[in-house]
Amino acid sequence: MPTFVITGPKAAPRWAKILLSALVGFALWLGSPKEALAQMGMPLFEVTLSGSYEERFSQFKTNQRRSWSAELVVPLTSFFQFSAGHSFLEAKDIFNDEYREFQRTRGVELPEGPVESIETYIDTTVNGVLYQNFGYVRPSIFGGALWRTYCEENSLADYGCKEQEISWNAGAGLSLRITTNLRLSVTYRVTPSVTHKDDERLDTLTSLGLTIAF
Repeated sequence: MPTFVITGPKAAPRWAKILLSALVGFALWLGSPKEALAQMGMPLFEVTLSGSYEERFSQFKTNQRRSWSAELVVPLTSFFQFSAGHSFLEAKDIFNDEYREFQRTRGVELPEGPVESIETYIDTTVNGVLYQNFGYVRPSIFGGALWRTYCEENSLADYGCKEQEISWNAGAGLSLRITTNLRLSVTYRVTPSVTHKDDERLDTLTSLGLTIAF
């Protein structure tokens, strides 16, 4: 099971860190040339709603991954944006009867009913985004700070939730303009792993969504 160790003086509350980052971004936006952006046909802000679903099968289990996210994006220049987002991801392993029989041969009797293991990732992000418009297509790269709450439970025990120290996230995106104010977007994101800290693996998430400009 993952182990979380916090050392040093007590960190500031999570909400205070996120609020401070958001205020800094908003202050930059207030000082940006909004009139010039409007003259170039650029929106004052954008909202992206996205999600993903994935299902994999193996000998003993079915693995399901589902996610949703919401992100607010504020253009600062014609090539740089500030974004703040919140995402939820659930990774569920559903074990089959073959797994139950395998455990029985090892002397382990599992409880009646479904045997499941669930991991939940709740992330809040504050990012800088570099992008470039090529007609109807807009590629982008992003990176910044991440705050994560990780929860774990299974059919035998509920291990509760743990909050990570401030970390990082980065990735790339591609959006396709459907109308003047609507885009179809796909995003690929990487973050430090919660469950495999020792071998420095990365958690990845690919999501599909819609971006609405205002």
